[in-house]
Amino acid sequence: MSTPTNTGGIVGRSRRTWGDPAGEFNQTVTVEGNYEATGSNDLGWSALVVKTAGDAVLHTHNGSVAAADLSAGVIYPIGIKRVATSNGKIILLKK
Repeated sequence: MSTPTNTGGIVGRSRRTWGDPAGEFNQTVTVEGNYEATGSNDLGWSALVVKTAGDAVLHTHNGSVAAADLSAGVIYPIGIKRVATSNGKIILLKK
């Protein structure tokens, strides 16, 4: 029986770059009540998905839109500053 030889060793492998995002969005938060993006960690929400519209109103930097006017399950590339709701469920996405 022959012993297999490793001709390439680990020298031929490419290095993995740690911290590379696995997809288009790196962070999510599900909002089920009133939410205001105020601190540095809260800023930068670049998209949203309406899970359940309810009475949710989504406020951007330039205006607002009722979640009921959007289709559930669709990713909308809208930056959100504030979500006002008592019974809606909105998923915010950050790049």
